[in-house]
Amino acid sequence: MIRHLSRFFTALPGLLVFTLIFSLGMPAVADAFMGRKAAPPNPYAITLSVENANPGLAHAVITATVTRDGVALFDRGVVFTMTDEGGTSQPGGISNTNPDGRATYMLGSGRPGVITVTATLESDPTVSATGVEVRFEMPAGFIALSEDRMNWADAKAWCEQQGGRLPLIGGSESLGRDDAGRQGTPIDGFGAVRDPWPGLPDGTYWTGTENPRHSVRGRPESWNVSPARGGVFVMGSQQITPSGVVCVP
Repeated sequence: MIRHLSRFFTALPGLLVFTLIFSLGMPAVADAFMGRKAAPPNPYAITLSVENANPGLAHAVITATVTRDGVALFDRGVVFTMTDEGGTSQPGGISNTNPDGRATYMLGSGRPGVITVTATLESDPTVSATGVEVRFEMPAGFIALSEDRMNWADAKAWCEQQGGRLPLIGGSESLGRDDAGRQGTPIDGFGAVRDPWPGLPDGTYWTGTENPRHSVRGRPESWNVSPARGGVFVMGSQQITPSGVVCVP
């Protein structure tokens, strides 16, 4: 009996050490034996949010909120980074926080795809936020968007190559100014004149509707559409002038 007790007490220190290692982990035990103190948690934090995670092909607004021990920080630089579906990353710019601790970045694409946005603290890159995804998709009613600006004839041909056509105003290939610019006149894909701008990048886009009147120099005009005060606005332009191209079925 005494021999068994002796063996138990001899093994007890080893058992205690094993229990300590198991419960605290090797790094903590090493720190304890070496007299090192555990690093304090980083007081900074960043959270990310997106105002519109599916903006069509228009812009999405990304907001990063920076805090220290839960308190919003003012005038701190935030570095935004964009990563596409292929894993290619590129910096999107630096924005400073406002008094509420918020830094914003406007993200645009112009082409379908998913972009993941991350944010890091400029003064301490170890402080970062989990990425948020923004999904860019062709808005309903459109089938193609050109990356290049074109004259009117090239724009018509390009849409035909995409299996579609340029949008028509009022369903007509020729329309005067009074009818083309009247509020409520329908436009393929865009809804109607003065309707909210669809999810396309801001710009000027050709329609397939000509202006029966000609410019002062005798060059034919066609109507194009662009955003004005957030709505669809119609204006005339010489057909030789480069403009954006978007196609409808």
